[in-house]
Amino acid sequence: MKKIAVISDIHGNIWALERVLEDIQKKGINTIINLGDHLNGPLKPKETFQLIKETPMVSIAGNGDRYIVENALRDKKDSPTMKYIYSQIDMEAVNWLKSLPKTLLFNEFIFLTHGKLDIDDKYLIENITPEGIVVRENNELISIVGHLPHKIILSAHSHVSRFIDLGNGQTIINSGSVGLPAYTDDLPYPHAMETCSPHAKYAILELENSDLINCRQISLKYDWKFAKKEAIKNNRPDWAKWLESGRA
Repeated sequence: MKKIAVISDIHGNIWALERVLEDIQKKGINTIINLGDHLNGPLKPKETFQLIKETPMVSIAGNGDRYIVENALRDKKDSPTMKYIYSQIDMEAVNWLKSLPKTLLFNEFIFLTHGKLDIDDKYLIENITPEGIVVRENNELISIVGHLPHKIILSAHSHVSRFIDLGNGQTIINSGSVGLPAYTDDLPYPHAMETCSPHAKYAILELENSDLINCRQISLKYDWKFAKKEAIKNNRPDWAKWLESGRA
């Protein structure tokens, strides 16, 4: 039986990433899939990049990675947090993010995407409405991914762990966020994504040939006070709250 660890949405949280990679190693898992959003945030982008580069894994790009690449070409960065990121990383990190694919066929039965297929800043599983966050019905999800020949679709972006059996032989899995357990967003309508705990999240897939035998959603305690302190130091009290509580 083959085991695969799925991680995503690290957002520069080196402390959470170290804990997750330690747990993966202890479990004897050698294959790691990383679904993007590696460095974007007011934490430790340089150290996070170094650790990712040292760790064998298959990575794709997220919307946060794209924002960093796009801002590299601008004299004025989008925000103080983006300016902070650029004070920490060099062009090696930017070029590495730029080299990552938006989507990837991991093998003949696993498809990797950060968001809604190749739309990296749209949710695949969730639909944001004026009334709130709604999980898409199976028939709507099948209309989005049913043309893919892959049994397993791994998606991220919402930071919320989910496992959806579409009933057509396909399964969509969101492994949750390694480094940011909650956040707010204004688009397409104001909303908050919350996991309601500060734990680092990832998933383990157990495969036998092309069949998914088991999926374990893992929540790990780590010393998130360091992440909180770093967010406060970099003038992001909102991030400090999200990191400490998992609530927005």
